[in-house]
Amino acid sequence: MKNGYNRATMRQIAEAADVSLGLATYHFNSKRHIALRIMDTYLRFLKTKLSSAVSQKNEPLLHSASMVRLCIKFFMTPPRRNFYLECLELDIYIESIQNLGNEAIPNIVRHQGIDESPDMMLLFDNYIPPSVEKIIILEKEKGNFKGI
Repeated sequence: MKNGYNRATMRQIAEAADVSLGLATYHFNSKRHIALRIMDTYLRFLKTKLSSAVSQKNEPLLHSASMVRLCIKFFMTPPRRNFYLECLELDIYIESIQNLGNEAIPNIVRHQGIDESPDMMLLFDNYIPPSVEKIIILEKEKGNFKGI
């Protein structure tokens, strides 16, 4: 997607992958599904790499914070940067985070001995952190938050 996600067509994606348009659309209904698969693959790769260094079970807070920092460092580096920013804008990143599962907050809650409802844990695992990340990164791209 050298022209960016928004400008890319399914035909261009199929040509770049050296497959027919029919084959591409057979496996992926839309370019959004392709972007979700790419983002899911990246996130699972990063989570696996991080989990080999930091235990999600034994050090859930460190693992969670490290995952957020690792994702930002990884995705803000070319050539993934523009793709990441477009995925943030279109909520593809948030959907991919949700596809990854909700393990971080439940692990932190268990580890810290906090009594919390499953709905609150889901809210704070899959919705609030990625939404805040989206706002901060996109606003920083607009020139806000110059100090960070």
